[in-house]
Amino acid sequence: AMCQNGITNSEEYLKEALKDLKEKIINHTFQSGQKLPNEFELMEEYGVCRYTVREAIKKLTAVGLLEVQRGKGTFVRELKPSVYLKNMVDVVLLDDQSIKDIFDTRLAIEQKAVEMAVRNMNDDIISILQGKIGLMKKALEENDLQKYNDCDMSFHLFIVKNSDNKILYEIELALYDMIRQAMAKSLLKSENLQESLQGHLLILEAIKEKNPDKAALLMGEHLNHCRELFIP
Repeated sequence: AMCQNGITNSEEYLKEALKDLKEKIINHTFQSGQKLPNEFELMEEYGVCRYTVREAIKKLTAVGLLEVQRGKGTFVRELKPSVYLKNMVDVVLLDDQSIKDIFDTRLAIEQKAVEMAVRNMNDDIISILQGKIGLMKKALEENDLQKYNDCDMSFHLFIVKNSDNKILYEIELALYDMIRQAMAKSLLKSENLQESLQGHLLILEAIKEKNPDKAALLMGEHLNHCRELFIP
């Protein structure tokens, strides 16, 4: 295959090759653990030069779909749901609609997860959640919004983890990656976060009371409030 001429051209070819390879991995045309065709075969198949093939492999390795084993070749990785989802929902543009979709999905997951987590509750888990809220308070006092957001996410993830449902947890991890990107773009004010902190305290109270319905209801109110901060 001749190398395609022109930079713009090769950009287009790279996009095509990436899209095709990604689809083949996601829909299991290339199975987990399967070795990818070698560079020469890929050059032939996509009609591109070696540079384009290498770039495509580099990008797919970076997003966790492929792994390069020295001296052996390039292999399809075991796809965890979070990697799988992240690549399906390639959120490049975090527009209002995407953010709304993310929060709606969080509502569906976290209301159910907190109900399940309440049934698995013990003093250790409660004291860890209490500690996370303590760190949020401290971050607010220091006006460290980045740290607040990280502790906030960690509080929610810990609840979902304790639902003991691995699939819910993997989906939540994928969502958090997108939320982290959205948070980086939006500047939340500390007075908004004061209200958010209150929401976490109420959720924790309901968890301590071992009241799944109340915890789910409060989680719903809290997430709706958060969504409004992102999408006025």
